[in-house]
Amino acid sequence: MPSYIWWFYFALSLLLAVVSLIQGVSSPIELAFGIVNAFALAGLWGYISQVAVGWRLFWVLYFVASVVANIVGLALFAADIGQRDFAFLMIVSFSIVLVAPMYLALWRYAFRSPKVWMIQSA
Repeated sequence: MPSYIWWFYFALSLLLAVVSLIQGVSSPIELAFGIVNAFALAGLWGYISQVAVGWRLFWVLYFVASVVANIVGLALFAADIGQRDFAFLMIVSFSIVLVAPMYLALWRYAFRSPKVWMIQSA
């Protein structure tokens, strides 16, 4: 069973998502990222609550696609790193640290929570 620190992380992630929504969506890409992030929050909630949200196969594919997309994004970023200033690099580094627990939770949810997937989906 996940610890209470996960609930704190969920609350922080939800707060950041709400702040992002309040700031507004200025492009279709931002809207797509918002939807993808909403799925991540749903998966995080399912992991913490130990409740099946949807289907396990969806979460396996979601996790793999997210990791691949972020690796590609980081590779593109690294190719252009000479053009970036220090503040931008710090923001990216902080973002990676902030997102790492989400990937851990989604990985555990998709691959290490067999009891969750024996229960009826929520």
